[in-house]
Amino acid sequence: PSLEELMRDMPRFRVVSLVAVALMSAGALAALAVAASAAVPSDIANRVKAYKAIPKFVTPGPAIDASKAKGKSIFIIPESSSIPFINTIDDSIVRVAKLLGVKTTIYTNQAQPSQWAAGMNQAVAQKPDLIMLQGAPDPRVLQPQLIAAKKAGILVLVTHFFEESDPMPPNVTALVRVQFNQAARLEADWTIVDSGGKANAVVLTSNEVPIAKGMLNAM
Repeated sequence: PSLEELMRDMPRFRVVSLVAVALMSAGALAALAVAASAAVPSDIANRVKAYKAIPKFVTPGPAIDASKAKGKSIFIIPESSSIPFINTIDDSIVRVAKLLGVKTTIYTNQAQPSQWAAGMNQAVAQKPDLIMLQGAPDPRVLQPQLIAAKKAGILVLVTHFFEESDPMPPNVTALVRVQFNQAARLEADWTIVDSGGKANAVVLTSNEVPIAKGMLNAM
């Protein structure tokens, strides 16, 4: 065609070109999707899909008579009072305890081991029915205080600090263990699926925290 004819038909050529680009882009995206799905093992994809579903509630054990807790007291030492997640947990404990007639005391701190020790000393002096180390006060650095609590007949519960396979630390009554390693595996699984097996990831860790190495190995 002449230059004049090309100029006259330019809108038509532009539309045809855009359609062609769109078709080629769709084909390329489809090819990439196939390649990405092939790069993700089916067991990983299925696991991510399963864990993204809403879980069904399973009763954790036999019913208890919660009315027996009325009049009891709990002294809570959180990991840090500056972490919103920790504060949300503390608020929930206080709300449920109030419903049962249980008194709660929360020891404000900024995640300093010296503050945790001072909190334990204050708790032992107040003689509550239960001391809760909530989040991360490390029982390994609080052994003198834990021994004092044990001698005073005070129960000590540690929550959200140990993996479910970790052994019971000394001078602690009970643990609420968490599936930290499983959570780490699922984080890695999701990243693999989301990136089509092509993620370039950097993992930051704090190996002084007992659960860190297990989580890193799981990833």
